Amino acid sequence: MLEQYLWYYIDYNLSNWSDLLSSAEFAYNNQVYEGIKESLFFLEYDRCPRAGPILVKESLQSDLNNLMYKQQEALEQAKVALTLVAERIKWYYDQKVQSILFKVGDKVLLNLKNYQTMEQAL
Repeated sequence: MLEQYLWYYIDYNLSNWSDLLSSAEFAYNNQVYEGIKESLFFLEYDRCPRAGPILVKESLQSDLNNLMYKQQEALEQAKVALTLVAERIKWYYDQKVQSILFKVGDKVLLNLKNYQTMEQAL
């Protein structure tokens, strides 16, 4: 994704790509991912980054327990979202794959390419 981003915005002689790395990193970390329904930055710091100039303010003291609780809650939500995505992927895969039921006595073809017997192992 980073390479595609840079290809769209660099100039014709490829000289300004290093100037765009910080904005590319910002865009990547601030992107909301479908699987976790949050951005990577939000999951790590429990807030969205600011895109404009930052004004100097007094630093706010936040309760560490509250911060840890929010971070743990965000992690749990991400786990639930990833579980839902895994189930959705499984459902789509199962739609395309044909299950074959075998009965006792059915003849099947086996690939013995990587099969080892006890004599071969010694």
